[in-house]
Amino acid sequence: MIVDERRERATGAYDTVSYFFAKFFAELPINLIPGLIFGTILYWIVDLNNDRFGEFIGILLLEIVTAISLGLAVSAVSPNPEIATAIAIPCMIIPLLFGGFYSKFAWAYQTVFTRSPKIQMLCPLQST
Repeated sequence: MIVDERRERATGAYDTVSYFFAKFFAELPINLIPGLIFGTILYWIVDLNNDRFGEFIGILLLEIVTAISLGLAVSAVSPNPEIATAIAIPCMIIPLLFGGFYSKFAWAYQTVFTRSPKIQMLCPLQST
């Protein structure tokens, strides 16, 4: 299937944006259903607050959509899997380091991300 997609893109059958949106919406149910099942089981096993189940599932599904979008965007703009891997690693690791989860990097988060609102928009962990 990957070979057919590359052949179609190489011949110019569709551009990058249409490839991204078509693949994203076609795979959306397949990617959200396991996350929904996982979140539902986890929520009740951990015995979280019963009043906030909808918020938990909503945030979990939004994080899944963000991760899928980032992966599809990287794969859509890269010409081959090796370059996609090289691009995806910094795209995933840098927001984790500067997202505020690690106390050693809290100073970098405060100095880098709070000074420029445009840089804040690049971090998917900023909104969670």
